[in-house]
Amino acid sequence: GQALAVTLLAFLLIVNVALAISLIEGRRLGIPFLHVLFDVTSAFGTVGFSTGLPPQAHAATKLLLVAMMFVGRLGPVTVALALTARRSDERYRLPVEPMRIG
Repeated sequence: GQALAVTLLAFLLIVNVALAISLIEGRRLGIPFLHVLFDVTSAFGTVGFSTGLPPQAHAATKLLLVAMMFVGRLGPVTVALALTARRSDERYRLPVEPMRIG
């Protein structure tokens, strides 16, 4: 259950970022989608391989690739949990009383 959820979350993140980069760089550089997908997957896996996209890429593309490296290093579930707002739900309170000694 959890492994499938993590895999699906990572897959959706990789595809969405690849689509975003493809929209940013597609017409300007004429890069095939498969090359963009390779670069994004490599960034997520922190592998270090590239098709040569980053040196000629737009600043937004570079920031997306850096974000993918960061998310890939930490893990998608850790980043998702860190970004969601958690409220402290106090279900009980321990009694507090000053202690007299001596």
